[in-house]
Amino acid sequence: MKALTRVAPTPARQRTCAVEHWRARTWAEVADEGTVSRDDQRGWYILFSAVTFPGASAPQRVRFNRAPQFGRFESKLDAERCLTTIRQRAMTAPLHEILVEYMPTPPPQAMVPHRWRHQFLTAKRIDFERGEISKERFRHLRDLPNPGYLDFWANHPVGGIDGPSVRRWYEWLRAGPKT
Repeated sequence: MKALTRVAPTPARQRTCAVEHWRARTWAEVADEGTVSRDDQRGWYILFSAVTFPGASAPQRVRFNRAPQFGRFESKLDAERCLTTIRQRAMTAPLHEILVEYMPTPPPQAMVPHRWRHQFLTAKRIDFERGEISKERFRHLRDLPNPGYLDFWANHPVGGIDGPSVRRWYEWLRAGPKT
């Protein structure tokens, strides 16, 4: 009878991630984020004093006085209810991704082309350097925006991509060449 030998488990292949690791947070960690204030011109608003967007050189102030699900804040209670919703969502997702939905004009760092260049391609460059993807595949991914295939997403924040928008992109691509 043969003796059994113990084989060390092979480590799982680590996925490439070019963005800072994010973890879920507790209510105590998000309870102080954002404030509700009133301005004579704008009325009630919510202010986040320092929000860091990936790829931005410095934190940004985010201020808004309306929300998609609540409309314009007519009272302090409306703004506080929205702020509580944002805080609850910030426990399970990065704050910058949540706030993009509320901003009248999202910053360029939240848009698809910026995230494509600064996060996705960075991760694929690391994959290429590890030998996980070929040079041709990396070159193809790097040059994909050049012929215009991603022009459809130029004014879309990453969080706004859903099934219907992908379907519209598919129809847009089928309509003809984009060069």
